[in-house]
Amino acid sequence: MRIGPAERSEASRFLSGRLGHDGEKWLRRNFFGGLSNKSIGVPLTSLADAISIITRALTLVILADVLVGYFLNEFHPIRQFLDSIVQPFLAPIRKFLPSSGGLDFSPLVLFFLVEMAGRVLVGILV
Repeated sequence: MRIGPAERSEASRFLSGRLGHDGEKWLRRNFFGGLSNKSIGVPLTSLADAISIITRALTLVILADVLVGYFLNEFHPIRQFLDSIVQPFLAPIRKFLPSSGGLDFSPLVLFFLVEMAGRVLVGILV
């Protein structure tokens, strides 16, 4: 079911009335992933939406790479594709992160860095 502009503006009025403007902004940023219903015609908000979507996609790719790494060998085309996206980001982290008994925590660090960078950038633009 898709929500139209009338329902979105009604929900926005409801949130503003119940939570106030700051509460509505917090709820939009944290619960709805930073997406807003006013992104058409507002360049900074649409840029913030794009950054939020890219951040979500990159975190999903990181998660998929980690999960696929457990089940597929390193020569499988899907794993090679995901590794080609994620490995350039992991290489600098692995230089600074010490190895810890065969466990690789660099994807976890990358996940937090991507999420933190996305939230900071969206917070600056919104």
